Amino acid sequence: MIPPRTTPALVVGVLVYNYDNLRKPDLSGFIATASNIVDQVVTDAAALCPPVALDANTQELVERWLSAYFYCKMDPLKASKSTQGSSGSYVSNGSSLEGEADRYKRGAVEVDISGCLHAILNRNVARAHLLGSRRR
Repeated sequence: MIPPRTTPALVVGVLVYNYDNLRKPDLSGFIATASNIVDQVVTDAAALCPPVALDANTQELVERWLSAYFYCKMDPLKASKSTQGSSGSYVSNGSSLEGEADRYKRGAVEVDISGCLHAILNRNVARAHLLGSRRR
């Protein structure tokens, strides 16, 4: 397994106000998950005909945005932002802010020039079926 390409600080930079700066949750699990998927994207992109090589910067950006997506899917997003010591109210991921988490997924998909991330996230696979009878 390749070490993660991104850092928690870079992921927080993408999340902006959606990261809980008071609790400062650990992002390493989300980064590890995204890193595993980006490893597969790189492998799949290299197997395309013609092969697509994703440079290190592209791989890191995909991993960063994908990490932000996984974080938002697991941690509730703020419904409102406040200042002067007031806390924001939270909503579940099933709410209208579901699109907010999906914006990070869309960001990762748009950065991936190979299209492999989209296929992996949507579980697009090719299948073949034999029609007719076998020759003996």
